[in-house]
Amino acid sequence: MGMMIKIAHLYPDMLNLYGDRGNIIALTKRMELRGISTQVDRITMGKSFNADDYDILFIGGGQDFEQDVLLEDLKKGKDDSNSVKNQRDLLNDFYHKHIDEFESTSEYVDDGHTGTDANRENFQRLLADVMSGKINCVVVKDLSRFGREYIDAGKYIERLFPALGVRFIAVNDHYDSLEGKSQADEIVIPFKNLINDAYCRDISIKIRSHLEVKRKNGEYIGAFTPYGYQKDSDNKNKLVIDVYAAGIVKEIYRMKLSGMSQTAIANALNKQGVLSPMEYKHSLGIRIQDNFKTHEQAEWSAMSVKRILENEVYTGTLVQGKRTTPNHKVKKLMKKPETDWVRIEKNHEAIVSEREFALVQRLLGIDTRTSPNEEKVYPLSGLVVCGDCGAMMIKRDVPAGGKVYAYYICSRHAATKACAAHRIPMGKLEETVLELVKIHIENILSLIHI
Repeated sequence: MGMMIKIAHLYPDMLNLYGDRGNIIALTKRMELRGISTQVDRITMGKSFNADDYDILFIGGGQDFEQDVLLEDLKKGKDDSNSVKNQRDLLNDFYHKHIDEFESTSEYVDDGHTGTDANRENFQRLLADVMSGKINCVVVKDLSRFGREYIDAGKYIERLFPALGVRFIAVNDHYDSLEGKSQADEIVIPFKNLINDAYCRDISIKIRSHLEVKRKNGEYIGAFTPYGYQKDSDNKNKLVIDVYAAGIVKEIYRMKLSGMSQTAIANALNKQGVLSPMEYKHSLGIRIQDNFKTHEQAEWSAMSVKRILENEVYTGTLVQGKRTTPNHKVKKLMKKPETDWVRIEKNHEAIVSEREFALVQRLLGIDTRTSPNEEKVYPLSGLVVCGDCGAMMIKRDVPAGGKVYAYYICSRHAATKACAAHRIPMGKLEETVLELVKIHIENILSLIHI
């Protein structure tokens, strides 16, 4: 069965600003020299077409007006042939025409998954059944439906399947491994796989570019909004205040500024029955998953409080593009340098002031951990260091005579005895510091009045 490259030349009569028809002439001639036949169909305005019937879609250049007009025409003629339903109908039709060649059939569908993802669930199930010998024939609509990763598609079609004696059929590409490959097939099949791969790469680049433009324009592109905000009903890329949740965010900042630790804040919110961010979104009918959920109902935790306290979005500044993937084939997320982040100040209404946010960041940079029985941090927590070794001074309670006395001691001494204890009564140290602060304030006031 012969193969050919089918080319759809879109609007050659209107989009030929740079003599683009010459590209089609050159391409067909180069194919001819290599023994590959081509079919070029001119797709003009008002003529519908099925993009999936073609290996290459070519469109030339034109003025803005022509492009706008033809875009609307292209939308009207769009064919939904890649839908699962249409693929199923086509393959069922093929099956009934060749029913005598098959004993039984099984369907493998990965709806909503890209063809570049070789780890998609049912594709892996198909390969497992091939390896176990359960099936000896694979039928797909076309090569792009099997996979758009050039190397992987070639590995399976040209090496694995033949080695296992598995027949492979791509209906729209008129390919059937049972009939053997012609000299043209040896070139065309890898070429088509390469085209599919290049198509995915091109789409990925365009999507990345499009999203980057949106980020720089201050458009929010996340699937779910930060707690305290919701998407504008008229513009899904704009953040607006969620009055209730914003009130909780303000309270979290107030509690932190009053000296409470993240754990104490989380405990207070849970005690008050305040829904955690995930449960709150569930209450609004928003479907969101949390892989770290450990209880039937997710509760506030020190980490969830910390995320809110560290998120600059609450000052009205939108920061996006912190992570990315290397390319369309590698899905692992990697952190981008901070210099590459997109920061848009005063992008939306703030929930907390920049001053409040800055003060909280200073507090977060100080060790304010408390014992499980404590709710508030002490005034000097995280601020006192040993004069000898520079290690943090930590609070210790010492029972004596039926009473409990609080002291600050060197943390290095407590851990390794590598330094002296330098035991200082907590009350005496706080009084001394307070007195020094008062003196400092008085000195400043006196300078102001000079």
